[in-house]
Amino acid sequence: MKRIFVTLLGLFLLVLAADKVMNRFGKSADTVLFNGKIYTVDPDRPWADAVAIKNGKIQEVGSNDSVRQLANWRTETVDLEGRVVIPGLHDAHIHLLVGAIQQKINCSLTPGSGVDEIVAQLKACQQAGKVTDGWLIGSSYRPDVFPGGIPENSELNEHFPDTPVFLSDYSVHNGLANDRALERLGITKDTPNPPGGEYGVDPATGELNGFLLEAAYTEAFSRLPLPSPVSLFRATKTIMRDLNETGTTSVQEALAIGPFVKLLKLMDTFGQVSLSIDTHLVGRAKEGTAYDDQQELDAQINERGKYASKNIHVDNVKLFLDGVPLPPKPTDSKLDPDTGLPDKRHLLIPQSELLALYRKYDALGIKIKTHAVGSGAARVVMNTLDEVRALNGNSGIYHDIAHGQSVMEYDSERAARNNTAIEFSPTFWATGADPGPGVEFNFKTAIGSGALITAGTDWPIGELSNLFPAISGMMANGNESIALEQAIEIFTINGARSVGRSKQEGSISKGKWGTLIVLDRDIFESTPEQVSATKVLRTVFKGETVYLAQP
Repeated sequence: MKRIFVTLLGLFLLVLAADKVMNRFGKSADTVLFNGKIYTVDPDRPWADAVAIKNGKIQEVGSNDSVRQLANWRTETVDLEGRVVIPGLHDAHIHLLVGAIQQKINCSLTPGSGVDEIVAQLKACQQAGKVTDGWLIGSSYRPDVFPGGIPENSELNEHFPDTPVFLSDYSVHNGLANDRALERLGITKDTPNPPGGEYGVDPATGELNGFLLEAAYTEAFSRLPLPSPVSLFRATKTIMRDLNETGTTSVQEALAIGPFVKLLKLMDTFGQVSLSIDTHLVGRAKEGTAYDDQQELDAQINERGKYASKNIHVDNVKLFLDGVPLPPKPTDSKLDPDTGLPDKRHLLIPQSELLALYRKYDALGIKIKTHAVGSGAARVVMNTLDEVRALNGNSGIYHDIAHGQSVMEYDSERAARNNTAIEFSPTFWATGADPGPGVEFNFKTAIGSGALITAGTDWPIGELSNLFPAISGMMANGNESIALEQAIEIFTINGARSVGRSKQEGSISKGKWGTLIVLDRDIFESTPEQVSATKVLRTVFKGETVYLAQP
């Protein structure tokens, strides 16, 4: 017995010594995932069986035998049982702030609700206490549910005579307010229309009907009461969990304001951020809104470094060049079919000013995401970028055309030459939502031009924050369909390239962050419909499992 004890003790000490040696030389992994079908999106090693992660970064990618050698008794080992693994997904256009407020705090209307249903849901929200400083704020109605497709506030006035009610439409470009809300906002029939906007008027009476178009909506929305920081913290944390559940691990927050960026940094400081977030601050003042002081915006942008942290990246701004191609009044800038020139009526920034803004931000090392839905607006962006590259030189920054569904092939080829990312919003197409007349999704043509293609959900404007329906939509788009591998690149390495971090993330490669997702099916052996229904079993963000499906 004594001999057996001595032998066992010797073996234990030998294992312990080996473990110490491995730890001393940094060879033991924190996590090893093995026995999988790992699609790395790394051209040097597109497929692997196993991956090891240490200190949040990928230590090794390769065969089961080579990677499992890095495991010791402290290592978390995960048998993938043949499951497919891909890098975490990148959403190039999402609205965390708007989504947190609309979907988790304010009154979220059921998509497609009729007027009577809207009133009923608002009453239910009011009874449930979903009121902010006495305001009943909701989203997202569709204009076509109103008589004649023109929203008006008579029903809101009848049912909520003493409560200010403010609704955003599904595009978040237009809104509807009852008379009490207009009164609180100081909007009367004598209030002049803001540049690029319009206050709706009843043609029979000449009185305001509560409809707010574009800049009129933005002006009013910017003056609504904000939820408490605690409410916003909780809502944002919930959204991050939801995104992790569907495999999203990095996002571009497409419109951020200073207080929200500060909140994100605070959350990150306390380990409450499970995404890599690129925040886009407002880059141009809008008269009559909370963002009407360009000097204040400039100061905020110049001090952006204060709000940067491990997972919060702040070298980005957002500009709006046109509106949306949606009813009741399309406001996107298209190319004139006869002259080939942009429709200047719907351009929100004079081209000379746009050039000055681009030159300034490009020189500061700031990425610009410009909302340019119409083909005319996209043409103006490309003209501007040609000038910027000639005057500033090529900074290497990928500036974005946001919602680039209407970018013409000629402009896609220019984008390839001057480092412009064309960002699509394919969830609209994949879910059957109407993106507006004349909007195309020329994925194959855009990729063939050589331009960097990214894509985003535009959630909550787009109904789904899940990217797999978007991937499936790209695979089933007629002559403009693309391969699954190309779609995955768009949502992984291309996203990383567009924000300047392709050396740190976007593929399962040695030395990059250990960010990956485990899927419930082999998407490489699935139809587009099956890809759309994909579920994520595990999400790993920088080495930490941030989502694990319940068995």
